[in-house]
Amino acid sequence: MVSVIIPCYNAQYFIGETIQSLLNQSYQEFEIIVLNDGSKDNSEAEILNFSDSRISYLKKDNTGVSDTRNKGLVLAKGEYVLFLDADDVLDRFFLEKRVEQLRRNPEVLFSCGKVVKINEAGQPMPGFFRGTADEIYRDILLYHPEVITCPSNYLFRKSILDRYQLTFDNSLSSTADRFFLIELAAYGNGAYVAEGGELYYRVSQSSMSHRITIPLVDDNEVFYKALVQKKKNIPEALFREFAFKINYILGAAYLSLKIYDKGLRYFVNSFFCNPKDFTNNLLRKVI
Repeated sequence: MVSVIIPCYNAQYFIGETIQSLLNQSYQEFEIIVLNDGSKDNSEAEILNFSDSRISYLKKDNTGVSDTRNKGLVLAKGEYVLFLDADDVLDRFFLEKRVEQLRRNPEVLFSCGKVVKINEAGQPMPGFFRGTADEIYRDILLYHPEVITCPSNYLFRKSILDRYQLTFDNSLSSTADRFFLIELAAYGNGAYVAEGGELYYRVSQSSMSHRITIPLVDDNEVFYKALVQKKKNIPEALFREFAFKINYILGAAYLSLKIYDKGLRYFVNSFFCNPKDFTNNLLRKVI
């Protein structure tokens, strides 16, 4: 069985479509655990419109997406676990394809596949996007633009999460998915579904990961500091390359927010990580 954990916060316009995409799956061995994380809109009414016995509903105070996913994991009874965002939509063969990959490759920890970005109206957006399966450190730390780390795309073996006590870091929000996959990479790789079973990943203009705000940049700073503590699992040369990129990103972001002390400090750190690339980046901006 697949346990599908859906954290929901103010998703009244999308949660119904998300749940319906699960009920339409070709693979029907699943349970759906919907956790209402203190929504202030009509999300509850939309969720309660469904009467399927496989859906369980929990209303809770707002504690953030990471804590809510972790609470769902405690409740999950399935062999496999999917952390599905409340505004994403699954292709009809999403679960079937990912379960097949896990059964075919017993040594892998998870399965993932192709991602189609959609706008708020559900219309596809241009570009090729995918999950990361066997180059997790490199794909995530070097910020490959086609790589989507959203948990909605990844079907995990629950036994692996339990064995290594892997949960989402409550101190992180938008970067929690990246950090979760990096921690998982210490124990093995995943398998990639090459054809079919796409995730339709909704990109909202109000999404916390698509606007430069102080909480977003601070979250990336916490992510960086957490990885410094974990870097023993990451190849040294790769971590140096990542350190240059993240320091440059943080420096530029804090300067754009007029937080000059942090911006200059991270820019200086970036320069000392890689003076040549730092200079080339600045020249490209000027030119």
